[in-house]
Amino acid sequence: MPEKEISTINRAYISILPKQPYYDWANAVFKDSTPMTGLNMEATAYAFNDDFAVKDLAEVVKPYYPFIFEMELYGACTDPDAWPPKRTWKMFSDWFSYHVGSMVWDLVPEQPPGHDEE
Repeated sequence: MPEKEISTINRAYISILPKQPYYDWANAVFKDSTPMTGLNMEATAYAFNDDFAVKDLAEVVKPYYPFIFEMELYGACTDPDAWPPKRTWKMFSDWFSYHVGSMVWDLVPEQPPGHDEE
């Protein structure tokens, strides 16, 4: 039995990790910056409200991939003119690995999830 009681957040998630083509693009856009590599990159998680009882997880991710692709590009470069113009599912699959999960555990229930305003 766990030491403290924690609850789940009623969301599934898609976790995204960039692959080498993403880093190649980002490094080409920012030639004078320290090169980006996968060594210290963190995953991005996108919560969604879906029941994905399917065997092919690509079918879960596909409806969301255009938005996720843009968010990942925006994370490196806020200028959409520098983004690849044709972003297909194949390109997304070449640029990112993904994992889908159905359970998000809230490790800090005393701090309800929210959006930080600055």
